[in-house]
This record gives sequence, structure tokens and C-alpha cells, in this order.
Amino acid sequence: MSLRDAYGARARDSASYLAWVRERLYAASTPDYEKVRRMALETEELFEGEVRLTGEPYHVHCFMVGIISVERAGVCDPDTLNAAVGHDNREFVEEKLDKGVSHTKFDSWRAELGRVEEKFGYMTERLIAANTSPRVNHTRSSRAAHDIFYARMAE
Repeated sequence: MSLRDAYGARARDSASYLAWVRERLYAASTPDYEKVRRMALETEELFEGEVRLTGEPYHVHCFMVGIISVERAGVCDPDTLNAAVGHDNREFVEEKLDKGVSHTKFDSWRAELGRVEEKFGYMTERLIAANTSPRVNHTRSSRAAHDIFYARMAE
């Protein structure tokens, strides 16, 4: 059975993902659940209308990464789970802004990028920062961006 078959229904939207979180990890009234709930809702809102090459909504990928992190790697703390779910958020917003895409959603997220630590905690911010690839642009090649990324991982 594929991962998509096993977990796909739980990742189709934030409501399904959060029901899985409540069933598997945290009661709804806990601070850990609230932190995970905020990341899920923000991620789903950010990727609203975006689709992957497979045709599925982009947020499904984000929720699948969170589910796989728990089911296959034993992740059980909210900071690591949030970093798994939010792993593409920063790159996505930076890419859109670099391309000159103007939308109130991206403009508001520009301000939010600097508030990840404040909203979700130091560890979530560090994990997302460590796993965010540097952007390729007119001054940085794809190879240079990957070299920076892998050097960060070795630190």
C-alpha cells in the first residue's frame, strides 16, 4: 500500500489532518494541539488554490509530510511536527515575492516570515530555517544554493 493510500484521506484538508492529530497525538484543549492547529490552518490558507504537478492541492503534500514524520519517524513533539508541515511555507512565499507576484496573501506573509519563532517557538523556527533552501536568483546559481543548504545541514 502506498503512503498516499495509507494516509491521503487524513491529509486532504486541515479538518481531516487535525482530526488525525487529535486521534493520534494531542487532545484538542492542549497547548500543543493549539500550536499544531495554527500551523495547519496557516499552511492551508497560504497554499489555497495552489496545485502540485500531480494535480492535488499543495497543502496535501505539507500535511502528508507531517503525518509521515509521525508514523514513520516517530515524531511526537509539536515543534518538529510544525516544521514538517510548514517546511515549504517560507520558500513558497519568497519565490512568489521574488517573481513579483503581488497579492495581499503574499504581502501579509512577508511580515509573518519573521514571526515564526514568536508564533510557533524557537525550535520550529530553527528547523524550518535549517531546511529552507537558499533561493536561486541572478546572483546565486542552483549549485551554489545547494552547496549553502548542505553546508547548513552539516553544521
